[in-house]
Amino acid sequence: MDTFKRELTNLMNVIFFDQNRYLRETCTDQERIEHVIQLGETLLVEQSTNNADSFFLRGTLGNLYRIHGMTDRAKAYLTKCLDDARTIRNQAKEIATMIRLGEAMKYGDEHSKALHLFDQAIALCQSGIHPVYLDFALQHKGKCLMELNQLTEAEACFTEALQLRLDKEDPSLIDSTRQAITLLNSLKTEHVDD
Repeated sequence: MDTFKRELTNLMNVIFFDQNRYLRETCTDQERIEHVIQLGETLLVEQSTNNADSFFLRGTLGNLYRIHGMTDRAKAYLTKCLDDARTIRNQAKEIATMIRLGEAMKYGDEHSKALHLFDQAIALCQSGIHPVYLDFALQHKGKCLMELNQLTEAEACFTEALQLRLDKEDPSLIDSTRQAITLLNSLKTEHVDD
């Protein structure tokens, strides 16, 4: 597991938010992501009795398959994670997995299903159960809306997410939302010019 986590950390060096694809995560080294996916698949078979490790591996593999463009595999793993989170009544894991599954749905061009999951995550966060994930749910909903050219609604999500992230004082999260707002503003300018 330690080797997998090290490889995963190193993989993050070749994953970026693609400005030309609505800030979707993209990997510049397909061989490396395939290698890490294979390591995770092997570990998942070996860790089948350890629930915490299995949940982590399924969630991670779901994200990696999404980035790699294999959305059906991503959705399968993340749906299993969501079912497991609900079974053990772990709402923090449920919210995080809704957001991840929503992203997989978006990458699979199932935007309405993605929005439904983001809205569910937002509702749970706003109920006071786990508000710490609210900025993530809003950010991902905003990006989904931006892909649908619903720019006013997307802007409202980004504005709220940015305020929450400013309150958290996390520079990387603040930067991520500011990048989304910058892209949104350029899209708004393009639409005015059309």
